[in-house]
Parts: sequence; structure tokens; C-alpha cells
Amino acid sequence: MISQLPPPQPGWAQQYNEYLQPAWARSFEPPSVCPQVTVHNLQTLMDLYEQTGEHKYLEAIPDAIRWLRESRLPNGKWGRFLELGTNKPLYYDRDRIRVNTMQELSLERRTGYSYENDLEERLNIAELRFKNLIREKQSADAPQQFKKSHQESASEELIKSVTQVIESQDEQGRWIVKQDKFRKDMEVQQWNGEYRYEHRISSALFNQNVEILCNFLEITKGL
Repeated sequence: MISQLPPPQPGWAQQYNEYLQPAWARSFEPPSVCPQVTVHNLQTLMDLYEQTGEHKYLEAIPDAIRWLRESRLPNGKWGRFLELGTNKPLYYDRDRIRVNTMQELSLERRTGYSYENDLEERLNIAELRFKNLIREKQSADAPQQFKKSHQESASEELIKSVTQVIESQDEQGRWIVKQDKFRKDMEVQQWNGEYRYEHRISSALFNQNVEILCNFLEITKGL
């Protein structure tokens, strides 16, 4: 909670120094505000609230959600690093060389690091969970009324996401990325930009889909 940055950028950094100030990590990871880390921290705060019942853990969330909504890029994604003060996305090549766009990065950095992320589903789930927790707190003395409003809050968009996750499993219950693109192993010192394509199981896709299912169950529990 004390590492949350102040308005107008009430999010969290990816890395800090010993004084809890945003700091450099690797040469392409600058001091900044990180939307992806912020979304993760919102879920952690809600976990703490559910375990302790202490409302203080929810107080930081509304400002962070509002900032995240305002920080979306024109392409619908969120920058991994947003500049302190300006909120502009930051793109750093190795040797701390700053460029203005993804396209200006070297091939190795452009394809080997997530400088932009699609956080829409995760942010929608976090916001819906937060609203339900507030509604639950306000309606503690009216359980039937809360139950009805809780059902209504399971938005069509979230239900659609869950349906897609389930229907995308193959006959063995796996999520397969078709013709996935990844680096071709080369017997050279530096990768030369060649890719290979094949179907494969992706840990990232598995984690994303399980997170969607678990959050849906959390939001709708007790119905």
C-alpha cells in the first residue's frame, strides 16, 4: 500500500529502490508506472480484504482503476512502462537507448519483451470483483437483495469470455496455440530474426485462461 504512487498516476512500479521509489532494473526496464503490475496488485488488495475484512485494503483501488482506464493506448493496449509525470509509454532498447515507438526497437527487443499488453479482460474482471465486494459490504443486512444484484453483475462480456475459454479446449482439455510463432534455434551467437511455426501448448495462455475461470468462480460464488 505504501508503494502505491501518488495521483495523478496512482499505480505501482515494476521495480523499486530501498526508498520505495521507482527504479531502474535491467537496461531496458526504466523507472516508471506499470499498468500490468497495478492490475495484479488490485487483485492482491482484494484478496487481503476478503481475508481480513479490513476496508483499508479497498481504499486504493478506485483511483488506480480510473488511472488505468485513462492510460489505454490508441491501439487498445497498455504500455508496460509509463513515464513518470507524462504517462507516455516508454520503449528502451538495450544499453538504455530510448526510442519513441515499438517499431524503432531492435528486432531482439521488439520480439523478446512485452512492451505493450492487452489488459482489458483482466481489468474488467478486477473492476467487477471490486464492485461486487463493495455491494456485498453495503448489502450485508439484505442478503437476498445482494444475491439478485450479484447475479446481474456477472456481465455478458465476462460470461462470453468464460464460454470462449471452455469451448477453445481440445478433446484432451488442453489449450493449443495454432501455428505459434517463436524463435528458430540457430547455431550463431546472435539470433538473426528467423522464426519457426508449430502448434504448441503455451503456459502463458494456460495461465490467462485459468485466471479468467478462477475469477469468474470467485465473483459468482454462492449463487
